[in-house]
Amino acid sequence: MSHFKQYYNDMAGSWAGKITYRRRKPSIEPTFALLKELTGLTGNTMLPYKGLDRVSAYLMIPSCTVQLIMYDNFINQREFGSLDAFKATFQ
Repeated sequence: MSHFKQYYNDMAGSWAGKITYRRRKPSIEPTFALLKELTGLTGNTMLPYKGLDRVSAYLMIPSCTVQLIMYDNFINQREFGSLDAFKATFQ
């Protein structure tokens, strides 16, 4: 197991890690779900790029897209997390 994975597992299993994750889950997990849906990632699918710079750039595009979708949904009085109008545009 890599040093980072060991560190992350230790941190996530600690009391402070569990509290932090509980606080984080309601705010960021729905966004991660939208990102996965937009990029077609499922389960433990690896990202198509390797390296921090490439992965960061790859994830920045759907992150910005999610923000624009949420803004459009707000303006048009739709549910914030809805992707229906966005998907209909590109089908």
